[in-house]
Amino acid sequence: MKNYTLVLLALAFMTIVQFTITSCQYKNEEEFFCDTSNVTYSVTITKILQDNCYRCHGKASNSKSGGIILEDYNVLKTFAADGRFYGNAAHLPNYIPMPFDGGMLTDCQIRQIKNWVDKGYPQN
Repeated sequence: MKNYTLVLLALAFMTIVQFTITSCQYKNEEEFFCDTSNVTYSVTITKILQDNCYRCHGKASNSKSGGIILEDYNVLKTFAADGRFYGNAAHLPNYIPMPFDGGMLTDCQIRQIKNWVDKGYPQN
């Protein structure tokens, strides 16, 4: 009986240590649950755009956009193909950091964009 108790305590301790080490690698819950394997234009990318980009680069934004309307897939595809979509979102050198009006996308969102671009920016 004593041995079973020690084994259970050891397993519980190892589980707590493993969870603590794993969870410390992520900034928040979103990063822990970041899905980069099922990235689609229709769900993942448009959600990122709606939450962060359309206020300036949407059809209703007019003068803020600099003429760049990302609600049009073909426009977004052009920016994805030449590297600007990922470069701007990731704040890479020699790109215009976006969103322009402050902040940065989460690491998860940036990885999702990279995944989508690397897969050839499908309209799925």
